[in-house]
Amino acid sequence: MQNSTPLSAITPSPRRRSLWAPIVAVVALVALGLPSMLSAAAPFSVAPELYDHPLGAHIDILEDPGASLAIEEVCRAQPPAGTAWRPVHSATHNFGFTRSAFWVRLAVANEYPRAMDWYMEIGYPMLDHIELYQSGPAGWEVRRTGDQYPFAQRDIEYRNFMFALTEAPSSSRVLYLRFQSSSAMNIALAAWRPHDFVRQLNIEHPALWMYYGLFLSLILYNLFMYYSVREHLYLYYILFLVSFFFCQLTLNGLAFQYLWPARIWWANACLPLFMCSSYLWGALFSRRYLNLSYNWPFFDTFLLVTAFAAAVGMAISLLVPYRYSIVFGTLVCTLAIIPLPPSVWLSLKGSRPAHFFNLSWAAFIIGIFLYTFKTFGILPHTFITNWSIQIGSAFQAFLLALGLTDRLTTMQGELRALNVQLEDKVRERTAELVRARDALWGEMELAKKIQTTLLPQRPAIGGYEITAYMAPASEVGGDYYDIINMEGKDWIVIGDVSGHGVPAGLIMMMAQTAIRTALHQHAEMGPAQLLSIINRTITENIRLLREAKYMTITVLACIDNGVFHFAGLHQDILVHRRARGAVEVIETRGFWIGMQDDPDIVHLEQSLTLEPGDTMLLYTDGITEAWRRGTVRDLRDPRTDMFGQERLIGILSHTAPESPDAVKREILAALRDYDCHDDVTMVILRRTGE
Repeated sequence: MQNSTPLSAITPSPRRRSLWAPIVAVVALVALGLPSMLSAAAPFSVAPELYDHPLGAHIDILEDPGASLAIEEVCRAQPPAGTAWRPVHSATHNFGFTRSAFWVRLAVANEYPRAMDWYMEIGYPMLDHIELYQSGPAGWEVRRTGDQYPFAQRDIEYRNFMFALTEAPSSSRVLYLRFQSSSAMNIALAAWRPHDFVRQLNIEHPALWMYYGLFLSLILYNLFMYYSVREHLYLYYILFLVSFFFCQLTLNGLAFQYLWPARIWWANACLPLFMCSSYLWGALFSRRYLNLSYNWPFFDTFLLVTAFAAAVGMAISLLVPYRYSIVFGTLVCTLAIIPLPPSVWLSLKGSRPAHFFNLSWAAFIIGIFLYTFKTFGILPHTFITNWSIQIGSAFQAFLLALGLTDRLTTMQGELRALNVQLEDKVRERTAELVRARDALWGEMELAKKIQTTLLPQRPAIGGYEITAYMAPASEVGGDYYDIINMEGKDWIVIGDVSGHGVPAGLIMMMAQTAIRTALHQHAEMGPAQLLSIINRTITENIRLLREAKYMTITVLACIDNGVFHFAGLHQDILVHRRARGAVEVIETRGFWIGMQDDPDIVHLEQSLTLEPGDTMLLYTDGITEAWRRGTVRDLRDPRTDMFGQERLIGILSHTAPESPDAVKREILAALRDYDCHDDVTMVILRRTGE
């Protein structure tokens, strides 16, 4: 291998041509004794100006299926049986993934009476082994390059492979190149004069760094947005941009050149890793951006399956040989078309996010098609076709960023309108309830009946057995539970207003009204977002009632496959795990409704999963804070005289395997020996199935 050649050391040669040069070139070719060249491609003539001159029309190609031929065999007048030189006429030659080695023969002529320096560029930076054979005084001289060699060994320190060559005055010769690779076999040869190559670098480098600078800017901007709104959609988009950023750096050869020039294994293994990572995060981003879990559940599930396959591909890329991982990674990337059909369908239904998604994905796919057609010689080699993937992906990233901004702006407008509607509705309901309180102050039994009517009559969630119970300590209680069945999502709510009686009952009914109204108008929101909206409304109305009240509440959203997302500070959640035969205590986090105007609780959202046979118990402190009958108030010992959480856990532990009703009956039976000074409420559900 020659050492790297600094570009500043290259100077052009004079341009005056010799009249005898063509004759000398022809005679020299004949003197080489190459009868097989009579039907070969036309020789390549080095000229004073060579600006990315394609060599495809000047080469012959020989396929070596066993990758075993030596240079002495391929340069014979008659190659070994089963092989043959064949001329080609396209700029690039793509043979896909193959175990064959490929030989290239190029006849070069210098028709000028002076030495001519030039560069041969191999325009695909993912090839493993490239060998250049030149005939010398001592036989064949071999120069080697490829991505299986440290970057510093290259003739020219450039992202693509380059050979620095010199043609003697008025001469001709035949060059042989051997290619072998685990990646796709893409042979694209071009010739440059050194000064023309330097001129190209002055155009290429600013364009490349502008492209990657755009990606870095979008990554930083969306990172700021993620920390501002704590929306996982932005996190998925950031990870997609980062993965695609490194994927493009690797494909362009820049990662090997600048980031890990001596780490040969990683320089190869990282490409399928980044390809699969790009699809993984792109798929998760697409399903959430288009809200496919609500708009098209089938495609949502399909995207999750393909995202899992991409995650497997990431692991495979680090564990199996590159030859197999790159094929798997390429197959994963072909799935990028999947999010487009549901997006087009949603766009036809008038979805604004889908409009941005369609434009961005279309720009990216058009870029891929243009580059592919250029690679196979269908389209000419131009600036647009050569950089179409970069142009398309830049448009994609920019349009998706605009779509995210538009989506956030639209959601903020909808939430503001929702808040106004909620405040109006709850204000109306509050006024009605206050008037009802004044009119029914002496009719406590009627008030109790109203409260009972507001509770779910036949609570049910598909895939679960549910039972519930509520008993106020006085005629009207402050405990609240609800089972709300919305399209595509079920909700469980349990709460406790401080104190009891009519004021607590009024606040409970306000919360029930506000929650149901909010969910009917915006069913897609999460538990933390729901509580944030409810808190603003309830806090204002508690002030109007002039009551020193607050409310503890936990809201659970039932997702697929036993997953619950929940938020809000209330009693611990008790879960009996059938597989272990033990009870798990899950602490709730959040704040008390009615205490602060606008607390930040978005980051406090949690999740849990119920496996088939697991039982979950939600309860209020009217159970755990009940005191044993007959005890004297000032002489009570909480460790022995209070019902307590440990007693509740013990009941759940030995009755959960039977049924939720059995758990409820056992708790109520145990409470007969206790005085309950607060409302008693419980919701028990068990996931069915195996």
